[in-house]
Amino acid sequence: MVRIQVSTEVAAQMMKPGEAIEIVDTRGMRVGFVSRPITDEEIREARRLADSQPAGSTLDQVWTRIRSGDTGQ
Repeated sequence: MVRIQVSTEVAAQMMKPGEAIEIVDTRGMRVGFVSRPITDEEIREARRLADSQPAGSTLDQVWTRIRSGDTGQ
């Protein structure tokens, strides 16, 4: 496994909720993508939302609602 160390500021940006992060080199060439880990709280909220939504909600729909702040209340 390759280990890359980033500054505290970059690490903080990478841990913000949102979409995947595109990593590019100094020429702007894509190197890869990173997604931050899902928190235990987000998992609990996703389960709560899934249980409260009508049948047929996809996981993507649930995550979209969580990330938009729509808790369905």
